[in-house]
Amino acid sequence: QEKKWLYYTYTTLLVIVIIAQIGTVIAAFVLKGDLKVEITNNMKNGLKNYDGEGFGGVTLTWNLMQKDLKCCGVDNYTDWMNVDKFSDGGVPDSCCIVKGCGIAPVDPAKVFSDGCF
Repeated sequence: QEKKWLYYTYTTLLVIVIIAQIGTVIAAFVLKGDLKVEITNNMKNGLKNYDGEGFGGVTLTWNLMQKDLKCCGVDNYTDWMNVDKFSDGGVPDSCCIVKGCGIAPVDPAKVFSDGCF
């Protein structure tokens, strides 16, 4: 009985956390369209850092994601044409179904057709 205040404090904190989670879900639902556009733009901007000096983590992340999810680019493999290194129409080898297919011109049948988003 002497620790009722602890029980009330714990209950109050739980209620606050639950209200915050509900608010987050509602905000995510309402902003879903804007969020999708923002994420897509950020992913496409991230492509530009691929294989750049000091961006080893970006390169590793894209390679792992494309291999594991069997995808290429954000929407599809043509997203890589906006990256200086692949402006000739190539793609990273992590996009390849068949090893070493990333050299331009890319055969669409040999790369993952789905985008990673």
